[in-house]
Amino acid sequence: MTRGVRLALWALGGLVVAAIAACQSSAARPYRFTVGERIVGSAPLRLGINTGVWTSWGAAQLSANVIKNPGFEGLVDRAIAIAAAASTGRMSDDQDWLARPDGFWRGARFSVRTGVSAGVEGGVSGSVRQADDGLPGLTFDRPVQLARGDVVALTRIDDLGLPAMWWIPSGSAGRVATVPGRRTGGAGARVLRLLAGPGEDTEIFSYLDAIGDRAGKLLPVAGRWTLRFWARREHGGSQLEASFRRQQSPPFLKQTVALTSEWREYHFEFTGPDAGPDKLLELSFRTSGSGSIELDDVDLRSMADAGSAYRKPAVDALEALRPGILRDWAGQLGDTLENRLARPETRRCSRYRPFGPSGDQSSESDWFLSLPEFVSLCRRIGARPWIVISPAYSDSECEALGAWLRSEAVQDSYVEFGNENWNMLFRPAGIPDLAHHAEAANRCFERVKHGAGGAVRMTAVVNGQGIAPDRSAETLKRATQADALALAPYLLPELNAHLALPARLALLRDEARRPVLPAVGELSGRAEAIYEVNLHTLGGTASAEERNPLTAGMPGAAAVAWKMLAALEGGVAAQCFYTLAQFDSKLDANGGFVRIWGAARDLAGAVRLRPAGQTLALLNQVLPGERLEVRAARADEPLRVWAFQSSGKVTLAAVSLMDHSVDVEIDLKGVSLYTPQARGLSGTNEDEEQIGPRPLPADWSGDRLRFQLPGWSVAVVAPREPPSSGTPAEPRR
Repeated sequence: MTRGVRLALWALGGLVVAAIAACQSSAARPYRFTVGERIVGSAPLRLGINTGVWTSWGAAQLSANVIKNPGFEGLVDRAIAIAAAASTGRMSDDQDWLARPDGFWRGARFSVRTGVSAGVEGGVSGSVRQADDGLPGLTFDRPVQLARGDVVALTRIDDLGLPAMWWIPSGSAGRVATVPGRRTGGAGARVLRLLAGPGEDTEIFSYLDAIGDRAGKLLPVAGRWTLRFWARREHGGSQLEASFRRQQSPPFLKQTVALTSEWREYHFEFTGPDAGPDKLLELSFRTSGSGSIELDDVDLRSMADAGSAYRKPAVDALEALRPGILRDWAGQLGDTLENRLARPETRRCSRYRPFGPSGDQSSESDWFLSLPEFVSLCRRIGARPWIVISPAYSDSECEALGAWLRSEAVQDSYVEFGNENWNMLFRPAGIPDLAHHAEAANRCFERVKHGAGGAVRMTAVVNGQGIAPDRSAETLKRATQADALALAPYLLPELNAHLALPARLALLRDEARRPVLPAVGELSGRAEAIYEVNLHTLGGTASAEERNPLTAGMPGAAAVAWKMLAALEGGVAAQCFYTLAQFDSKLDANGGFVRIWGAARDLAGAVRLRPAGQTLALLNQVLPGERLEVRAARADEPLRVWAFQSSGKVTLAAVSLMDHSVDVEIDLKGVSLYTPQARGLSGTNEDEEQIGPRPLPADWSGDRLRFQLPGWSVAVVAPREPPSSGTPAEPRR
């Protein structure tokens, strides 16, 4: 060992942890670990993360253009029907809660995904909310042969209804419509028409940043912004007013334009300050006078995000986390491949769950960033793309996806067949029966691979349920075209009220130390993967105040770190933390909100990673590498050290699930150690503006490293010097 090497050890510790450590002394005898030279496994990837759902109303403000459905385009309805009863050319779905109004699916397209008629496509000639057997009924325009349990995908495209993701006040009802056509140089299928008469203003709104009362401003209007849109006067003398403001504050922008009869792009720049109350942001368009105007292709963004699909704070957070994999799961099960590849101005909204009795076009629908935009982001941050496709994809869509991966040279990707097919929450576009699930997945994967033509490296993934290992094993056994089975080993689904902190920590410790993934039998050379992992502490009677130190603090971060490192030890190379950014989520029982899931508290501006996010960034400094043998002097303790070697350099990660500080000694026989420089934080950092590094004092003597590790903490030794900004260094790729 070179004695002249400067050693700095950095650790994560929380406010809760510090309070525990302050009243309990360190163990008298140090915990000793020995790192050997024997390679016992590999960790070929950095840890991954889910991008999550782009929420214009919440913390996950991902898109540079903050407006969903900027082209006022139509709506894709897509769903899975599973035959409860069938005869030639007709069937009943097996779930009554999936019923739509009579005639809803008439004119839609169908594609049979399983059974003797698999691959047959055609039109839906009729549909009823309730057939003679009390279930939703469908009839087809050709004699399809279906058996009980067979899967049929339905796709309906509506280009006539009002635009989803926009809100029309009751006073403007009947004077807002969409009409076929496109603006000059445009590519969309339709434009928005606003009709006004004497004394009748007509308005349409887009609302953003809706939970300020709990979280503060999650989309601050800081610096220079720009609003662009296309408009023309169709007839009459109508004017158009564009306004952007935060409610109860003066507008950032308020402009009235006199339109001409020709399409023209209007462009306005403006600047905050966004100093008012934490209220809703609203963009509005209002026409007055007499006549009608047409409007299309709205773009509202910070000028710092010019030319980008993703906001700079989102990219900055991902670059700080440095994930090895980025999983694109945003609820896109009702989308078509064509729509997933479409440009923003032509992209429709989509949905897969039934909507409410009002038939509101915005109910259950959403508008997503595209696959090209997602893959471009993956390339920018050096992450492998994990793509979730809809089980409703037709044969031609599956093949076209493979062809697109080939044409774009998308290498080392993961393609997952749906999301949690076993979960009835996703049943409207999922296949829970494992035999039919596997059959449909095989059919699609065969065509994806054929479309790719062997030109791209791709891992085909089916998903299972961690608490049902036998069913998951059977799914993988039947899904012969799949390369991996993905599970989600969430921690601590319930927490009850009035438990003292040590009792809550004991529950979390037990959850973290359970086997990472259940044994799913012989994988036949195929892999297990983790598509999501985090705490899932929404059940039980505990208050949010009792949960937050675990879900948003250092204990939860340490528990998830333990789980993910143990998974690497078990040979699980691909695993994704859930999720990039989320402020909170509603509790199951008492209606409160718990701070949970987001690696980042928000994407409001400067990167504000929670302890779990800081932990992920630290662990990705020590990965990837070959895993070295580590021997512990005390077996079966809630304190572990993992060691990795890459290019002759050794990195370490230590995780403590203990309630008190302990002295740690690590013998490094015959290996070289390099210094870390990583950022750290204290507590949940929910209300801190900036996060800085915290050094953990360490002593170096010969081949031995000595330091004191706080309870419920994570520390790493990594071969990287930090850049001057203190942000994590560029990853090894």
